[in-house]
Amino acid sequence: MIEVYSTEYCPRCKMLKERLNSKNIEFKENQNEEEMANLGFTTIPILKTEDGELLDFGKAIAWINSL
Repeated sequence: MIEVYSTEYCPRCKMLKERLNSKNIEFKENQNEEEMANLGFTTIPILKTEDGELLDFGKAIAWINSL
């Protein structure tokens, strides 16, 4: 399952989720900011692919567009 690390107040997070929805890509949303900090994330959104690859916003959009 694809996972999106995001927050409610992040405009890029909203854009990424809208892009996933427009392509009918199912995903799980994770808004646990403590978990994101523990994972060392310094920026959001982060998309975790089904094979565990972590993608920042730009790479995530490129990945979605390639599908």
